[in-house]
Amino acid sequence: MFGLQRGHVWNMLTCHFTHMSFFNFLLDSVIIYLITQNLTQMYGGLFVAKTIMLSMLLGSMFLFAHHASAGGQPRPYCGNDAILRGLIFSIIFQNPSASLMLFPLPINIPAWAIACLLLGLDLMSFNTAGFGGVAAAYAMVHVI
Repeated sequence: MFGLQRGHVWNMLTCHFTHMSFFNFLLDSVIIYLITQNLTQMYGGLFVAKTIMLSMLLGSMFLFAHHASAGGQPRPYCGNDAILRGLIFSIIFQNPSASLMLFPLPINIPAWAIACLLLGLDLMSFNTAGFGGVAAAYAMVHVI
């Protein structure tokens, strides 16, 4: 909100690349790279690029609405949760009956259970940008 009040409109896009630490940035970048490699092989590069851009746009819109309604009081947004949620939920919306493996756990978890877990965590932490990624994934799979 501070940047937007001063006319820095680009903060709406660059907020997706801010992080708390270099390790956090590195971890998010590796995860996004791995997911985009798989999605590119399955659905093509254009689908992945449009999902990322739409996730950033809707994540920024939801984040702006949340900050504007709360008078700029919520915690600042750090990281690219909107992009991650958009990519993860595009896989889940494409095939909700699939089972996925979370990295350290050697068990298959249903995609719908992972979706419920992520949405629950987003609700508890008021991660409004993450909802933008979910909305973008839904739009890319079911609307566009």
